[in-house]
Amino acid sequence: MRENGCPWSVWGSRYENDTTSFLLKTLNDSHTCHRVQKNRLANACWLSKRYTKALKSGGNFNFGDFIGKVRKDYILEPSRSQVNRAKNKAGEIIQGSLYAQYGKLRDYAEELKRSNPGSTMVIDTELGTNEEQIFRRIYICLNACKVGWLAGCRPIIRLDACHTKSQQKF
Repeated sequence: MRENGCPWSVWGSRYENDTTSFLLKTLNDSHTCHRVQKNRLANACWLSKRYTKALKSGGNFNFGDFIGKVRKDYILEPSRSQVNRAKNKAGEIIQGSLYAQYGKLRDYAEELKRSNPGSTMVIDTELGTNEEQIFRRIYICLNACKVGWLAGCRPIIRLDACHTKSQQKF
């Protein structure tokens, strides 16, 4: 990138059958401007594609770390909103969309019931404005936990005596 009025320019084209090599045709290598650190092509989509692997491998960057890494790698200055959108897009690439994940809850519950017979799963939804189901909550009680808790508990609810100080007799 260059500022307006800077004479620097480069012109090239691809070789006919080669997709990785370029033929440099014209180069004016004299710069009169400083390097521009804002690039409109380095948007959130571009950043998310570049840093998906880093985020996937456990690099949970905060804004400052992410901006610092972009600064170091590409000498660019992304905004906080660009970084936020890039992290969200990368998360969507890694984990899939939230809508798709909620769509898998019923499959997850059925798989739990199949692999843990006697377990209890309840998915609570409500109808939205377009007659679509909206997730509210899920209750899961595995049979092994239920049996273990009941086996380890002794009955504790008893009625020993009832002492009342009133004039009414029961």
